[in-house]
Amino acid sequence: MKYNFKNRRTAMPRVAVSLKGKNPAEIRSKSIVLSDHHVDMIEWRADTIEADIERGIERFDIDYMLEVLEGLESLDVPVIFTLRTSNEGGFFDMTSKYDEVMKEIIMRGKPDFVDIEIETAKDAEGLIKLAHERGIDVIGSYHNFKETPSTEILLRKMVKMEEMGSDIVKVACIPNEFSDVHRMTELPNRYHEKCPDRNVVCISMGEMGLATRFYGERNKQCMTYASCDEAFAPGQVSYLYMREFLDQIHEMLAVDPMTHNIYICGFMGAGKTTTAKVLSDRIHLPVFEMDEILESKFHLPISDYFDSYGEERFRREESELLKLISESGPAIVSCGGGITLNEDNIEIMRETGSVVVLEATPETIRERTKDTFTRPLLKQSANNEDDLELFLPSNSLMFEKEMISRIEKMMKRREASYKKAGNLFIQTDEKTPDVVAYEIIGIKKN
Repeated sequence: MKYNFKNRRTAMPRVAVSLKGKNPAEIRSKSIVLSDHHVDMIEWRADTIEADIERGIERFDIDYMLEVLEGLESLDVPVIFTLRTSNEGGFFDMTSKYDEVMKEIIMRGKPDFVDIEIETAKDAEGLIKLAHERGIDVIGSYHNFKETPSTEILLRKMVKMEEMGSDIVKVACIPNEFSDVHRMTELPNRYHEKCPDRNVVCISMGEMGLATRFYGERNKQCMTYASCDEAFAPGQVSYLYMREFLDQIHEMLAVDPMTHNIYICGFMGAGKTTTAKVLSDRIHLPVFEMDEILESKFHLPISDYFDSYGEERFRREESELLKLISESGPAIVSCGGGITLNEDNIEIMRETGSVVVLEATPETIRERTKDTFTRPLLKQSANNEDDLELFLPSNSLMFEKEMISRIEKMMKRREASYKKAGNLFIQTDEKTPDVVAYEIIGIKKN
């Protein structure tokens, strides 16, 4: 079954659901379920098939794989044939025979699409030409599980795939920091400057790059990938979950084509992280947890970064990350407690979304943070101007009163900046994250 991406009724990307199975019967059974869910496309990951010991059939026997393709032919769903080697996160362990197997599948199997890894195939251009002669469309792909190369390197690879004749150009790379994710979100637009109106897929793998799987409509990607049951690639999510996200983002972009993020701010312990996760489940937008992203970049807990480099340097890093995230939405952004201390940060958040400020009493904050030793502003540090010398036993009543007093002083210093930033203020004392999330759902951008 052919699919013309240029004739899509909406700008929403198609979703290819990756399908695995031990044998033809299992694959067929799973594919029928997917067909009943009206999925857009099925990607059969042929490298996941297992040998049929009873029938004496080896894993990658051509006739065995053709048996699977024949079983998928009756479905009214386009089928992608993909054979990933271990270098691309797959299970095909006969890399030297990659071209041979792909050629046989193209000649005899005739799936709707074949995915050809350009740096695995010895003659990628020849395989693409052969596929076109057989009426099969080609996804030219490049995977990198170690890093995200520079934009210039990726563009060269993409143009090369285009020149070889690929109908869809795909790149998928592991990010080492959030700037890699941001570059990947910009990559389709950069590619379209060189090759206008071409079909492209750009994915930043792993949890950090999860949002790139959702934002295909925003940067004109033709498709994205989801899992049937078990994820094949880092960061891959289930089809039904993916569909809900894509529908929600489509509705938001239809109302407001500009980035519309929900920034959740507030003092440490106000409930930002837990609320963001619950809110994500309710409105189907991805979450950017700023502290987690920064810790991944630093390879240090934030408290240790404070100790080593000081608060001023941390705030610079935080502001740089906020700028990148603001351009990558729509999303839910769980911000650090001091994000509003910088006037430029407030301006960015107000221009690109709605700001929710979660509030709680000093007593509640102390209760929520008392067993946590990674809060940088609640521990002693030579680089922390808010530091108080506390020589009291940690289990004493006086110690608790001193800590509550300290929290209250820090909250008062930030009170004005929170008021200036916020569109919505929610008191979280004695409220569950579910209750807080439902209060946020009704917010409107000022």
